[in-house]
Amino acid sequence: MSEVIGRQRIGASLPRKEDLRFVKGLGQFTDDLNKPDQLYGYFVRSTVAHANIRQIITVKASKSPKVVKILTGADYTADGFGPIIHRAIEGDPIDYKKPAFDRNDPVALQLNQWPLALDKVRHVGEPVALVIAETVEAAADAAELVVQDLEVLKPVVDVFQASDRDALEINEGAPGNIVVKHLAGDLKRTEEALKKADVVVSGKFNVPRVVSCQMEPRSGIGEYDYESNVFTITAGNQGVHRYQMMIASALKVDPEKIRVISPDTGGGFGSRGHVGPEFVILAWAAQRLGRAVKWTSSRTEAFVSDWQGRDMYMKGELGVTRDGCITAYKVEFLINNGAHTICYAPSANASRSITTTYDIPDFSLDMGVYLTTTTPVLPYRAAGRPETHYVLERLIDMAASKIKMDKISIRVNNLIRSDQMPFKTPLGITYDVGDFGLAFKQLADLMDWNNFAQRKDTSVKLGKLRGISLIPFIETPVGAPFEMGRLEIDENGIATICAGTQNHGQGHETTYAQVVSDLLGIPFENINLTWGDTNDLPRGGGTHSDRSMRMMGTVLYKISKLIIKKAMPVAAHLLQVNEDELVFDDGKFVFSDNQQTVDILAVAAAYEEFTGISEGLTAVWEQKGRIPAFPYGASGVEVEIDPETGALNICRYALVDDCGLAINPMIVEGQVHGGIVQGAGQAIGECAVFDSSTGQLLTGSFMDYAIPRADQFPNFSVGSLNVKTKGNPLGVKAGGEAGTVSALALIGNAVMDALSPFKIRHFDMPFSASKIWSMIQDAKKELAV
Repeated sequence: MSEVIGRQRIGASLPRKEDLRFVKGLGQFTDDLNKPDQLYGYFVRSTVAHANIRQIITVKASKSPKVVKILTGADYTADGFGPIIHRAIEGDPIDYKKPAFDRNDPVALQLNQWPLALDKVRHVGEPVALVIAETVEAAADAAELVVQDLEVLKPVVDVFQASDRDALEINEGAPGNIVVKHLAGDLKRTEEALKKADVVVSGKFNVPRVVSCQMEPRSGIGEYDYESNVFTITAGNQGVHRYQMMIASALKVDPEKIRVISPDTGGGFGSRGHVGPEFVILAWAAQRLGRAVKWTSSRTEAFVSDWQGRDMYMKGELGVTRDGCITAYKVEFLINNGAHTICYAPSANASRSITTTYDIPDFSLDMGVYLTTTTPVLPYRAAGRPETHYVLERLIDMAASKIKMDKISIRVNNLIRSDQMPFKTPLGITYDVGDFGLAFKQLADLMDWNNFAQRKDTSVKLGKLRGISLIPFIETPVGAPFEMGRLEIDENGIATICAGTQNHGQGHETTYAQVVSDLLGIPFENINLTWGDTNDLPRGGGTHSDRSMRMMGTVLYKISKLIIKKAMPVAAHLLQVNEDELVFDDGKFVFSDNQQTVDILAVAAAYEEFTGISEGLTAVWEQKGRIPAFPYGASGVEVEIDPETGALNICRYALVDDCGLAINPMIVEGQVHGGIVQGAGQAIGECAVFDSSTGQLLTGSFMDYAIPRADQFPNFSVGSLNVKTKGNPLGVKAGGEAGTVSALALIGNAVMDALSPFKIRHFDMPFSASKIWSMIQDAKKELAV
């Protein structure tokens, strides 16, 4: 891999700077790090889903060899510490100064979480004690001797059990186990419109639970300095400042007394955005013992303790005219939030994106979010948007079949037109720019739509079934409504970007350097990126919700303007001209009379001597407020099914994406590829299954949990529109979730299209071979009657 040198431009497909480090095995992840004289922690976790705690008995375990201490929730509260204040209700997707759910909603609760269970365990895997020993093995051995004296209660595994009038109450702060009840739209008008519709289709759709399965298991090191009274927590995450606030809330100290460091991080996808209870306990244990305490999760542990994703059940009704015009849409969401209210972002996102890309005159939404005795649910790539697209796109396919209309035509006829932009949706979101029809047209070409019938005939001759699906999609990325960054250029011309975002696979070391190199003319190889330390910046938004390039790109643009302003007097001095005779153009200060030039590096070399400022040429910018953008596109898939085995083969997969300005198109395409696999992977296999009578996770290893494999996918065809948004100076929208948003609906529609000869209308994902085969057998029996 050759090094990229010289000035580089926005829009160039440069190889990622960080890849060489990782390929050589030089990445520094948390488990690679060790502290002098450190101890090792092993968490004792609940083995049942729901129980009252009588006591945690540690006497025998404490006498185990090399054990230093065993800490329980009783010890934690005795030391005066409190629960984690997660603030599950975040800023509204439209107006961040308002909560996403509030007093206008029938129910809007957020409950704090004790980092070690005190009176009750609420899911398998919930930590109840920490064993600390001189070695990992000693801690693990002693953990086996800790006795959990529990009064086992009936578990509450899904939203139907949770909403049952006889269900046990999981948390006394949430009567009836409901934590959010949200209504939107006009129910009366929608029901009247449905009555008047020529055709109404309805369906029930389940998007099951998924496990995050990051490549790097979680790991953490807690430290405490008695002189400064500062806790230090080293842990891979998606934003150190959010972790800082949450840990400070539990340890009851000012945030400045919490330092969070995030080294290289092997995947996030949303679940690492909110602090896990383990990191609070590691910090406390370090203070208690005066030594660093390290813990690394096993993969088995991760399956029951890492925050999980999805788990939404939807019921929908769609009204259409005979010529395919959508007149009304009524939908109900029942959402499983797991055992604790960590974050409601998936629910909030879903509640604001119900109508997706369509101009639907009347709609109503009824959303309920419930606690269950399962692992808590957090955002998972594209949180809430795949679910909204799934229910609506499945209903549109059903409607098209019922009125015998082409499935592309019914969509194109109902899309929001480009001449309607800017378009305010019924949910209050305003799409600024977009040509959904153009994206759809380009997709049809990529998918070779016109020749599908021929390919289908070929499959039939071979005894196979073939189906196709093309759908439009839109993202409504939000995330933390603030960001901060700093740029320092030293006298040797080395530029260091300090970012409040968190790099964990997005290529920030490359794309941020491209922006600065282009805007200021600094050689690409001279630009470094630092991130992941609360000591470096007082604030930062982290990386989640498709926000980093849009927010940090704006920060870097503003910083570049400040750098140019600061550098102007020095450049004028070097050229022996007046400042007003200079312009900064194409990476250089130019004297217009004789075209003399000087670049930023020369200015940086002379900056301290001229100004007396020792810190070098430096600028800081803090972005306050959301920067709205609405990436959109269209995606298509073609599948072939062997009716004898149910085996599903994805033959074609294409996507056309408008991510705004692509800073690095190659990285964007890589993000699209990853998003497709992550989304489609759930549709064809991934599914966390809990035993309804015990609450035990039945798919708790990679032997049972069907993570997707490379050989299950074809080469992807990716097209782009790249229409700049006017919402930020670089014109960036977002590129990290496009492949995921549409995947569930695509695979579901294509599978049902392939199975249409058997009159199979719908069944729930995952669309595995065994499930497809069983549905075919059942259909054959019905058709034979």
